[in-house]
Amino acid sequence: MRQVKNLGNQNEHQNIIHQMTIAKLALGSWTRVVIALILCAAAGVRASTIWTGPLTNFNHAVNGLGDQIVPGVKITRGGSDGLYNSDSESGAVNGVSPADTLWAQGSITNIAKLKFAPCPLESGNHPPGDVNKTYVVHLVSEDIYFSLTLLSWGGQSGTGQTSFSYARSTPGAVTPPTPTVSITSPADGAGFSAPASVEIDATASVSSGSVTNVEFFTNGISVGSVASAPFSLTESSLDVGTYALTAVATAAGISATSAVVSITVTNSGVPPTVTVQVTNPPNGAIFVAPAIIEIDANASASSGNVTNVEFFTNGVSLGSVQNPPFTLSISNVAAGGYFLTATAFAGGVSQSSDVVIITVSNSVTPPSLTVQITSPTNGATFTAPATVNLTASATATNATVTNVQYFTNGVLLGSAQTSPYNLTASNFLAGSYSLTAVASGGGITATSLVVNISVTNAVSGPPPINVTSPGVSAGQFTFSFSTQAGTSYVIESSTNLLKWIPVATNLASGGSSQFSDSFSETGDVYYRVSQATTP
Repeated sequence: MRQVKNLGNQNEHQNIIHQMTIAKLALGSWTRVVIALILCAAAGVRASTIWTGPLTNFNHAVNGLGDQIVPGVKITRGGSDGLYNSDSESGAVNGVSPADTLWAQGSITNIAKLKFAPCPLESGNHPPGDVNKTYVVHLVSEDIYFSLTLLSWGGQSGTGQTSFSYARSTPGAVTPPTPTVSITSPADGAGFSAPASVEIDATASVSSGSVTNVEFFTNGISVGSVASAPFSLTESSLDVGTYALTAVATAAGISATSAVVSITVTNSGVPPTVTVQVTNPPNGAIFVAPAIIEIDANASASSGNVTNVEFFTNGVSLGSVQNPPFTLSISNVAAGGYFLTATAFAGGVSQSSDVVIITVSNSVTPPSLTVQITSPTNGATFTAPATVNLTASATATNATVTNVQYFTNGVLLGSAQTSPYNLTASNFLAGSYSLTAVASGGGITATSLVVNISVTNAVSGPPPINVTSPGVSAGQFTFSFSTQAGTSYVIESSTNLLKWIPVATNLASGGSSQFSDSFSETGDVYYRVSQATTP
């Protein structure tokens, strides 16, 4: 008779008792006493193991001759028989196989109410209703329960094996309990008057089990612990200064630390005002790569002490200094442009300095910049309310272009940090605008040539033609006039403003065109430009 290690639930107890009763009838009354002792001993065995991990699929036709679930249990099938345990059986026996297993139809979340019996998947072809049924299988010797859904039940193949497949649950990973903790009072940055009594409150929880204690720390020094909720204690007689509060929750030997809450104790109870300034290097300084750069900062607080100053370049932390003088040295700095800032902390308050721009170049040659507006073109015309897309080309020697600012009639429109330095400006009203671009880098700036544009109100008919830049040079009279690309223009001349003679026809390719004619000092000559009419 197989030894019973554990009795998983009441129904299974009944099945085992039934089997033992049959054995008792065969072996006599002495066996009844032994069985009772076995049942009593079984009640103290450890709890059952339930597999609820990810599903794994087994296909008899693909995966081989058996599914090795645990050592001693391998599920397979042969001929047209039912399932059997090939580790302990040579074939299927109805009402017994697979050996060392009991089966019940239902959900693994409802084990206590299920009635377990030998496997119902016996010899012969089962009706389609068996497919997609879900069972709970009990590995008796191991006292393990898992879920199994029958996916297919086929006929005999050419190899003499009958196919079947199922999906079953696996042990899965054991997730340790994860505690969480946060300080709910006082608030970060709170101020108190000295000598201060500060109540520190925390909330703590764990994914499973219970939080065994919460320990409180001030500036890294333990000030006490609390074993059960509410997790609260009071620290008294705090002198003027800045304090970093943390709480550490522990559950099942695993700890978690809260975020830091900074408080300030002053004579007035008001959080301090913090100021900070990068004093070295100066803005626009130039270094030769690979550079060694010392960064210095002045920092102060209206009350209490500055706890640390953190230095940044291009937004990336370089490190922090806890005590004055607030100085940090960086080495092997490669060529490029750098934005330096410093952030000072005091009493839960922080403040960042203005940006200092420096350049590291590959030579000692001073940097130079050039910038040119590439769009829109000079003389371009728009219809109000106009949206204008601006782009520029900017280059630097021994420096890095850090940004390009755009101005219209001397008023800043905006800036762009990366090539092609795009900026979209909207709602231009009717009028004339002078656009300029200013590039910055290496501590210097450069300004582009002016690009003039016009914005007109929408009207019917062709836009007005503006004649600009008349001049005489080398016996030629020249002038420019505004155009629309793809439109033909006729230029006419007259000596008396009455009779006009066409002298040129121009098909415009851009926003501006130029006309030139031989210059004569013997008399007056007048010119006019008009849009050519379509015949």
